[in-house]
Amino acid sequence: MIIKLICMPFIAMIKGIINLLPILGFKADSMVALVNLIITGMNFFPSEVWIMIIGSIVFWFTVNIIIGIYMFILDLIPVVR
Repeated sequence: MIIKLICMPFIAMIKGIINLLPILGFKADSMVALVNLIITGMNFFPSEVWIMIIGSIVFWFTVNIIIGIYMFILDLIPVVR
């Protein structure tokens, strides 16, 4: 509950920014459709779901970056491979 109270201003700020995006007129039709889909999802699902989704994406992105750096370092050392 405390974490939810801490994260609510950030979630509200993100919702506000996403709600402003369709007002911009220079986006492609596919971008407008994507933004509308995100806005619909944010109205339907609670903020905890979005926190879990963003956390999962950041976690797996970090894991892939770490594995990539590890493989790059292994390729630099010729004795290991």
